[in-house]
Amino acid sequence: MGCQDKEGFFQPSSRSWTGTAATSRHLAELVPFHGSFYVDAPQFNYSTKTVRRNYEAELYAFGQRLGENTTGPAFRLAFIHESYARQEIERRKQLQIEDAHQMVFADQGALRDAGADIVQHYISAICRFNLPYLPEEGIETLTKYLLKTDVLANVSRHIGTSDLIQCAELPPYETTLADTLLAVIGALAEESGTTRAQHFVLDFLVTSLLDVDIDELWGLKNPMSVVADILQREGRAEPETRLLRRAGDATPEAIFLIGVYSDKKLIGQSFGETLLIAEEMAARETLRNFFRTTPSRKPMVFGKQARAVNVPVWSNTPNLRLADWTEVDCKGLLDSRLTQEPLLEQQQPPKKAQISSS
Repeated sequence: MGCQDKEGFFQPSSRSWTGTAATSRHLAELVPFHGSFYVDAPQFNYSTKTVRRNYEAELYAFGQRLGENTTGPAFRLAFIHESYARQEIERRKQLQIEDAHQMVFADQGALRDAGADIVQHYISAICRFNLPYLPEEGIETLTKYLLKTDVLANVSRHIGTSDLIQCAELPPYETTLADTLLAVIGALAEESGTTRAQHFVLDFLVTSLLDVDIDELWGLKNPMSVVADILQREGRAEPETRLLRRAGDATPEAIFLIGVYSDKKLIGQSFGETLLIAEEMAARETLRNFFRTTPSRKPMVFGKQARAVNVPVWSNTPNLRLADWTEVDCKGLLDSRLTQEPLLEQQQPPKKAQISSS
């Protein structure tokens, strides 16, 4: 809990916060951290354009909104951008402060790199778990998408980092927001462990894939030749295309339905406004069937089931590359992975009812 000071501002007590509350009177206070220094108070509140009176309270509230403990020193460092550290050094040089040239300010760089490594490995693992038949090129595409600056900045902005970042620009750049989110993940791993940081990535970043079309994002070229190569490796007949339906040939809204066959079996079909477009779309639909990425596929898992995933198993073993992909090999790789997975609660065999001896 806390109380109000004489100026009417909320001040935390020692039971809820550690350290001294940062007020406007502490703007020049320095706190040691791993041999370097960083400023113990931000300079500006972006929403109200006023000096923040209680940075500790805002940092604590940020953690409570996310369900995390953000009172450790690593979280304070995570919000200090390198641009702010450079600006503070230049300001002290202009004020002719003694030893300003030798002064070193710590920033979020190390935490950002650690967070980026955690995000990359965990996203790859959880995507392989949800899409075990998708070639590794597709997994890499999804990982790169979630690590894009605009995606990271959008998540960072919506969880409320903008009001806590200490940086030189106003408002923070997209790159600054993205770096801060990665630094927060790195700080969470340092303070609470890697598993806790992975759960944070699952809840706030991986969910961005729910409204993403995987095949459109990947943008695979020459789909029919890819289908032919897969069928050849599996020892099946070459793909054949057949016109199944057509309507409105002489109108601007003509429509054609093309089917792809192999060994006289339909393996994919799709519509198109021309024969060439319909054939390409049918080939893409065939690949969706192969890779299990159709809209009717099993949805991605989150929550308790996703948190029980054995991350090292899926992180260290990549999916098959497109040049080596066959359905049989994918199933064999999936079976070998599942043997190392712990049984989830819904997979446990039902307990036998105990018969009373009375």
